[in-house]
Amino acid sequence: MGFVFWSRYPISLLKALDFIDNNYNRNHYLNLTINDYPKVLEPKSPQLSKVFFLVEFLYDRYGENYIQWRFDPIIISNLTPKNYILDKFAQLCFKLSGKVRTCITSFVDFYPKVKRRFERNNNIKFFDPEMGEKAEIITAMERIANEHKIQLRLCCENELAQKLDIESASCVNPLRFHYADVQNIKIKPTRSGCTCYESKDIGMYNTCLFDCLYCYANFSYDNSLKNYLFIKKNVTNQISTF
Repeated sequence: MGFVFWSRYPISLLKALDFIDNNYNRNHYLNLTINDYPKVLEPKSPQLSKVFFLVEFLYDRYGENYIQWRFDPIIISNLTPKNYILDKFAQLCFKLSGKVRTCITSFVDFYPKVKRRFERNNNIKFFDPEMGEKAEIITAMERIANEHKIQLRLCCENELAQKLDIESASCVNPLRFHYADVQNIKIKPTRSGCTCYESKDIGMYNTCLFDCLYCYANFSYDNSLKNYLFIKKNVTNQISTF
């Protein structure tokens, strides 16, 4: 048994690390999203300096295999054109070089609720690139990643992965655990193109407060805030009864 944590800013995880390490043989790792997009896309994202502080801390504690960096999703718009994406990716690769081994990426999915949010922001024009342009972007990103000794992986982008001979990502992969027993664990996709192993989700949609414009997991910020406060209150009450 092990844990795969997903976060943009896992500050709350730090106080639980000793317990998890001692009781679960250090069988855990982190999928950490770092995009550093403009505020209109990530209005409440954590300060990059604070995120890099956590990266340093987790690297010192667990090494460069602990964090799977997610530069995800790739958003092509008049605010974030191709050159912006490549420049931003290069900057982040420079910062994370030596601290992570892999980077997982994919292009934004235009789910109905995501599309509605995009359409409400009339000052930004969003594009869904053709396959050829996507291939050019990913090829350039792979070259940049390789220069910084980071392996690029594609999440649910099978056509691109086959076209460019890039490995598909397994965001949930027990082979990354310190003590992996995967004899009875099978790949169990959660959506088309997914290559994740079987897992049980203990998280909850509609609880994140970062309010990213492209998020598919939240209905609205107000809804997420309501759920977050409800959970926080009940967890606090449960802890106080022990």
